[in-house]
Amino acid sequence: MKRSRIVFLMRLIPVALLGACNQVPNESPELVASGSEPITENGVSAVLAVTSDWGSGYCGSVTLTDTSLTPVTSWTVSLNTNGSPLSQLWEGTYVTGGTTVTVTPESYNSAISANGGTATFGFCANGTGRATVASLTVTGGSSSSSSSSSSSGHSSSSSSSSSSSSSGHSSSSSSSSSSSSSGHSSSSSSSSSSSSSSGGGAKKTLIDYFQPTPIVCPLTSKTWGAATVLPRDICNGLEDSTNTQWQYWDGKILEGADSSYHMYAGRWPQNKGFADWPNSVIVEAVSNSALIGSYIPKMTAPFSGKEQNVTGVVLNNGSYALIDSPGNIYETTSLSNTWVSEGVISITLSGTTSKATTEKNQTIWQSANGSFEIINRTFEVMVSPTSILGPYVVETTVPSMGGFEDPVIWCSGGQYHLIANDYNARKAYHYTSTDGVHNWTNKGVAYDPTSDMVRYTDGTVNHWYKMERPGVFMVGGHVTAFTFAVIDVDKTLDLANDNHGTKIIVVPFDGVTFDAENQGPGSPNCPL
Repeated sequence: MKRSRIVFLMRLIPVALLGACNQVPNESPELVASGSEPITENGVSAVLAVTSDWGSGYCGSVTLTDTSLTPVTSWTVSLNTNGSPLSQLWEGTYVTGGTTVTVTPESYNSAISANGGTATFGFCANGTGRATVASLTVTGGSSSSSSSSSSSGHSSSSSSSSSSSSSGHSSSSSSSSSSSSSGHSSSSSSSSSSSSSSGGGAKKTLIDYFQPTPIVCPLTSKTWGAATVLPRDICNGLEDSTNTQWQYWDGKILEGADSSYHMYAGRWPQNKGFADWPNSVIVEAVSNSALIGSYIPKMTAPFSGKEQNVTGVVLNNGSYALIDSPGNIYETTSLSNTWVSEGVISITLSGTTSKATTEKNQTIWQSANGSFEIINRTFEVMVSPTSILGPYVVETTVPSMGGFEDPVIWCSGGQYHLIANDYNARKAYHYTSTDGVHNWTNKGVAYDPTSDMVRYTDGTVNHWYKMERPGVFMVGGHVTAFTFAVIDVDKTLDLANDNHGTKIIVVPFDGVTFDAENQGPGSPNCPL
């Protein structure tokens, strides 16, 4: 029996840029939603979705939803692999017999609560065939039927089948389907890193949707850092693995039209220690292979001077913008072109135009109506109706944010999201708002470096001392990854020419499931 709990929702295994890494397919990061009809048994449905596809292989997820009035206590799903053997599976265990894979749950996701509870497992496979759900057996639920579907004709039939047990009613449903080597059999859904909401468990918060990180280069301990961040993948994100030249902070990723990934970070000399961070300058680093990395520094021009806390946004017209702490705005229509300095933003506060109000740690977003919003380190919410340069009007201040910093704002799932980092507690919290300005509601923990959220697909966990400056990378309106600026010790202990340092890490995130399970009401500025 094979057993694994590995998941990711983006370019699976990148083409490495370092000699120690292996070359693999360069697939698209976009989520795929194509498929056959779901299987339904006892009021429980099983839906398969292809979440990543690179032609010669793919990853998928199967979501079980109990819409009946009776909880499910256990389940079994059989998949027809259609000639593409599984390479790994997570959130379950499986047995392979020919072209059939039989999946049973882990102990923590075997139960599914009634009235909409869900359980999910994910998998990856090698080959051009795409799996379909062949059968579903559940213990529990409140009706009994058997259904079948065909990927070529959408035909189905049903018959009753059930047996009783001491734990409930066990019933099964089967499906026959076929998939050509060029077809993709699946339905729109996604996988989740946690099943805490399934089976009546504790409500999930944002931290539960982080996914295990694909390994780009073999994990190594032959690099800098405290034991808590070793071994690690030095090809993930951006770092100076020799710890002899540079330190990095911030780390916003933008995707070019050629599917290359461009990261914008603050950089300063390693031999100055972390204390020299205020003198950092913006550097652009590029990964031509995958979102995870490795990112290779490319240039600092046209950026110059002391420019901390760089972040950016994809504008509604498809162009790109960057903003730094002094409030400088850079724009470009293509990431292969030169960035153009557009000037410094202006802010109106009580009728007075000010530039100092930007402070540091600002985040920027453009809403669907074209307006721009900035939230700064003191959580002043500023809006400019038409121009990225402003003038921005300070609409309000998010309350109860003393001791917080590093805001990041985005819109998905019909509502605005905000993350705020409690720098003394070393953890962050997630807030939502319908209009992105007022009534921000605390939804719980967003990330916590003392948790096991930074984990690789082989189970290895890294515990960074501080995780700051979060950034979101979005595909199709959903967050698929976060970036974090990380350090292995307290900042005061990162001295010149020592064994400590900083880097930017990329952590996958299941934004599709996150938005489905945390949906807002939607609005013209932030639609569903």
